[in-house]
Amino acid sequence: MGNKRTVHAFMAMALVIAASLGATPVRAIGPCGPFNPMDAPSANCRPAFTNGQYLRIVDGISFVWLRTSPSSQAAVVATAWPRQGSFSVSGAPGNPFFFDGYQWWWYVQMYPGGWRGWVEQYSLTPETPSTLYMGEATHQPPPTWGAPADAMLRAGVPFAWLRIEPRSDSPFTTTILPGMTFRVMAEPSPVSDRYQYWWPVAVMTAQGQRTGWLEQSSIAAVG
Repeated sequence: MGNKRTVHAFMAMALVIAASLGATPVRAIGPCGPFNPMDAPSANCRPAFTNGQYLRIVDGISFVWLRTSPSSQAAVVATAWPRQGSFSVSGAPGNPFFFDGYQWWWYVQMYPGGWRGWVEQYSLTPETPSTLYMGEATHQPPPTWGAPADAMLRAGVPFAWLRIEPRSDSPFTTTILPGMTFRVMAEPSPVSDRYQYWWPVAVMTAQGQRTGWLEQSSIAAVG
């Protein structure tokens, strides 16, 4: 009887050891690659971006198309070019992300223009806010403006966003285009984000006057 108990004990121990050796180690969860389905055992990933996050086109990609649905065969809503616009992850019915069996897609809003559509994850990367630059401001307030002053966009600037707050990752209220004049206000004082200076600006639009913040490097005084 004692021998049987010993054999059973050894068998139970062997089963425990075998089970522990055959257990699959837990993988650390990380962002999904552009071609990794979230539910694939080898992927074990989560969405790469978050709702409301700011994005830009990946360096080296010449342009991207916003599409009506998350498919490379879907109709094109708009074309976005590097350094001429950016995106924010926008709400869509269900999730703002979708895997089509081959790659991930994200539903975004494009700035300027406000177009909404789907862009492949492979072409997108997070936008770095200017507040990450922690050195001294490199642009000193020009003493010759004498604000308040009439101004327009500096030559060569294709457009500028009037921001709600004095930082480059702030939402904006309107787009200022070349040829439009606006008023650089005396109050409040210009604000440095430790990378560049921002000035309070008022501009007239078809919807009425809009006020906000504009980066100093985009401003040229009239006359």
